[in-house]
Amino acid sequence: MRLGLVHVGGAPDFAVREADGPWVPLASLGLHAPDTAAAIAMATEARAALEAGHGRALTAPVRLGCPVVRPGKILAIGLNYLDHIRETGATQPERPLVFAKYPSSLNGPFDPVVLEPDCTEQLDYEAELAVVIGRRTRRVSVEQALDVVFGYAVANDVSARDWQVRDGQFSRSKSMDTFCPIGPWITTADQVATRRRWASGRRSTARSARTPRPARCCTAWPSCSPSSAPP
Repeated sequence: MRLGLVHVGGAPDFAVREADGPWVPLASLGLHAPDTAAAIAMATEARAALEAGHGRALTAPVRLGCPVVRPGKILAIGLNYLDHIRETGATQPERPLVFAKYPSSLNGPFDPVVLEPDCTEQLDYEAELAVVIGRRTRRVSVEQALDVVFGYAVANDVSARDWQVRDGQFSRSKSMDTFCPIGPWITTADQVATRRRWASGRRSTARSARTPRPARCCTAWPSCSPSSAPP
């Protein structure tokens, strides 16, 4: 199932769809979700109603917004791809390099990223896999890490590289307004067949840095609530 934020007549509402079927707003299923955590809590009920053919399918084109609304936090892992490490001349880290992006940086998948020349002269971007947490968790084991995942989305980790160098850390340079587009929807975890090996960081591609246990590291000390999105 896919969970998205659709704009119909200017008013946003969460909606669900199966594969490439039409979007069905939660409101037409009698469900009302003010944020992503609430939509996640209703996902089982929404899926059952969708499979039963309930609700009003949207036939007109819709505009999709950021499906992550009011997350508890956004955690990210730096230098997690060998290609990126090589192009920056950095040293491959021995363990995942975890940092945070502010929720105020969230942006829609098709909305503009705002570049202010007086703020940064070195704008950069990186395509990332966003992992959306489905229930509150803390210090999850590697073996159980994927059990707390609700779904996955595409994220754009936009950075102001000049500020990243000046500050010596990532928070401000990666958290400016519009610097975290996510979408166009969240695909539920049960639809991703090859995800089991991700928890240990053992993706068998040349682009992977193979940093150990990134999923475990993101929840090692801070608790993660539903809709938290570690890309």
